Amino acid sequence: IFKSKIAFILTALVYALNFCVSDYDTILSADSLAASFSIISFYFFIVYWERRKKKDLIFAALMICWAIFTRPVMGILWGVMGMFLLLYALKKRTIKNLLAIVIFALPFLVTDSLWIARNYVKHRTISPFDSLLLYSYDQNNTRSYSYYGFIGSFVKSWGGNSVLWDPNSEVRWLGIENIVVDGSDAYSQLGEYKKDLPDYIYTSRFNKDSLLVLKEKFKLIYAHNLPPEQELDYCEFVNQRLFAYTQSIKKEKPFIYYVYGPLKIIKTFLLNHGTQTLIPVAFSEMNLFQKAIKLSAAIINLFIIFGGIVGIILSLITKDIFRGERKFILLSIPIFTCIMYLFFIGFIFKFPEIRFMVPLYSFLLLCAMYIFVLLEQYLKRFFKQKHVPVNKPE
Repeated sequence: IFKSKIAFILTALVYALNFCVSDYDTILSADSLAASFSIISFYFFIVYWERRKKKDLIFAALMICWAIFTRPVMGILWGVMGMFLLLYALKKRTIKNLLAIVIFALPFLVTDSLWIARNYVKHRTISPFDSLLLYSYDQNNTRSYSYYGFIGSFVKSWGGNSVLWDPNSEVRWLGIENIVVDGSDAYSQLGEYKKDLPDYIYTSRFNKDSLLVLKEKFKLIYAHNLPPEQELDYCEFVNQRLFAYTQSIKKEKPFIYYVYGPLKIIKTFLLNHGTQTLIPVAFSEMNLFQKAIKLSAAIINLFIIFGGIVGIILSLITKDIFRGERKFILLSIPIFTCIMYLFFIGFIFKFPEIRFMVPLYSFLLLCAMYIFVLLEQYLKRFFKQKHVPVNKPE
């Protein structure tokens, strides 16, 4: 894409050595598939701008369609690329460019329309992606698991981490560590969140003691020793309290709810080393070789994240992004995709799960590699000037 062999080799090497991506590749997860489809789609989109052949645009459209159906958040990339086609068509005002928009948009629109029709016939609901039958728990488990959504909403309202299986998430402070899902107690083995919740979350409706009361209720519910009706009453009790507490944060602390909280979630999402499942023992218990592996993987992961951010900033400072149509598309699409992706994670989904980083790594890595492209260009100019012969006066 950058037309640089060095950048290509470095990009392929860093991406291949990224443990977080490799970890999800081993289970062929939707995140890995979405990342692959997105990369291929973006490549053919760039090729289309160079060759102006419809088949390249069709390939780009088909690949992004698959990416969206494997991970719907990749609709962001579809929207960004479609926006560029639209702006270009408005600028040129030709039938050919208007047709390009139709070619690019049609595969996803047709496929999703058929999927919506299928979901409506089968489930009597309009669902553009999922069929709403995401989980199937037994009746007992449904009672105890039903309030996780209320816990999640409460924790999200002040910027906490609501990822159930993350041992560092604040949601585990509330007793979620005792949950048993589908007969498995894997979540309970992660332990309890030991730190105190931040003081800024409390309002006139609740304090730490109020949450401790709920925590005790959670333990009773998860024990499954209560009569069914009493267990259901406890669930309704905690649901009502959690909803009221969430609404009080929204009303009394709107800045935290609408601004600080989402930004804190984005921070949590970005500040991860991506090696949680690599050598899952305490760092102090690892031997020297294991520590080297763990640290190397963490450095590679953090380089992609922070290198991508630096690359975005450099492209704007140097104004290189505005030098030519191809370079504008090459840089601006990853930049807009990264920004919108983070916005959705923090302000819409409010769910900083690490696996959602996998599709984003591709575009952050492109932005990070831009640093090396700039460096390579600078070195070429430097050595070229150094070897320019100087004409001596006769």
